[in-house]
Amino acid sequence: MGYAHEAMRAVVDWGFAVHAVPHLVAVTCEANIGSWRLMEKLGMTRRPALDFDDPSLDPHERPLIQYAITREEWKSQQ
Repeated sequence: MGYAHEAMRAVVDWGFAVHAVPHLVAVTCEANIGSWRLMEKLGMTRRPALDFDDPSLDPHERPLIQYAITREEWKSQQ
């Protein structure tokens, strides 16, 4: 229904427009395809060098992967 995208778009815009943060990061497990597709839809890029394994998580929740977007990347989407 698009609620997650609308909600996260508002969070990203809020972070950059209101708080002027230099970048935003998001972390999810590699198996959560819906989550990382949402991050890509928001203009975020995967940072594979920052993937990590958290042994406290169940094996199906590993590895954790990271996506990020800079303020400049966000501005170029406006």
